[in-house]
Amino acid sequence: MPYYVYKLKFLSPVHFGADIPGVKLEKVQPYCHADTFFSALCQETLALSGLDEMNSLVLSAKKGDFLITDLFPYLSEELFLPKPFYHTKRDASYVEPEETDSGLANKKKMKDILFIPVSCWKDYLSYIRGDILDNARANLEKMLFNDDKSLYREATFQKVSVSREGKDTDPFFFSAITFTEDAGLYFILKTENQKMKDLIDKVLPS
Repeated sequence: MPYYVYKLKFLSPVHFGADIPGVKLEKVQPYCHADTFFSALCQETLALSGLDEMNSLVLSAKKGDFLITDLFPYLSEELFLPKPFYHTKRDASYVEPEETDSGLANKKKMKDILFIPVSCWKDYLSYIRGDILDNARANLEKMLFNDDKSLYREATFQKVSVSREGKDTDPFFFSAITFTEDAGLYFILKTENQKMKDLIDKVLPS
């Protein structure tokens, strides 16, 4: 089945609510879940092509005529994936190696990184297994430790909610992400249904 990669470029700051129960608009995340994105596709299809086309999109999704991934960051030609969870089993004889100051700093920085460049995927897996080679480590440090600020900036704004019933105004905080010049979000479409691909191409401006 064919796969298609779509890169989305945002012309203004965007807000994707964080996956933390109970938080409000002050928390934001630099990716978008597939169900949220599918809802947006349905809304745009309804606006552009009407109810029948939107129902066709929903029915095709239920039938499995196409699949879409979550939206993850890209930077120029580099695609990123979420950092995987990996648990390494150690036997009783294992001794944690001593870290240099720079190595310890890199290890701490690694914990804060959300995404791994696809080009560094194998190197990262070697790194967390502890069997990384020097040339692979250099590749990781070049790509990986250029932290998420190369992809986006996050800002928090204070806004005011104005009551329509004449009540007191209510201040609140709102966070948004602005992607850097060559960055944005991408998703992968899997489908053999050309009609659905044409519909998605129509909804997403080129």
